[in-house]
Amino acid sequence: MNKLKYKKIILAVTLISVMLIVTSVFAFNNIKESKNTNDSTSSNKTISSKNFNSRLTDFKTEDEINKNIKVKIKEPKYKHANMKQINVQGQRQNNSLGSFDLIMMTYKGDDEKYIRIQEAQDTGKPEDLLTNSKKISINDTDAWVYGDEKGDNYKQIMFWKNGTYYNVASDIKLNELIKVAESIE
Repeated sequence: MNKLKYKKIILAVTLISVMLIVTSVFAFNNIKESKNTNDSTSSNKTISSKNFNSRLTDFKTEDEINKNIKVKIKEPKYKHANMKQINVQGQRQNNSLGSFDLIMMTYKGDDEKYIRIQEAQDTGKPEDLLTNSKKISINDTDAWVYGDEKGDNYKQIMFWKNGTYYNVASDIKLNELIKVAESIE
């Protein structure tokens, strides 16, 4: 593989990794409760940019996500504090490097804490971020904790399994967040 092609692949993986992390933090800090409606019109929203040769399409219902997103929704079986799903969103980003699918699910527990789960196509591991994270195991799969491991501040667990990237984030205790991550099937 020539050096230019290798550099483009590294740049693409880095950009997607940064996009996932920024989206994670932004989504977690801007969680708003939403109610699903049975509106028969499509709730898709597409944003295009000619400057970056990129297009982002949002899908707001599970039905639209299942029809349009390559990654399949996998919900956790363990329900911390009786958590309930309050929002689900799918996104597809098309650009000159290809397309990228992402699902974001937001849950809220009886303790008023939010949990955000992202599932995306595996595009590689952001080694620079992982070096600043603690390595753990989720169901015999390597995983990393980034953020406040010991307290009640924001933290996220990242792991890759069967071609899918998972990011489980919240400000609940780490042992509870691990239970949520382990129960995703």
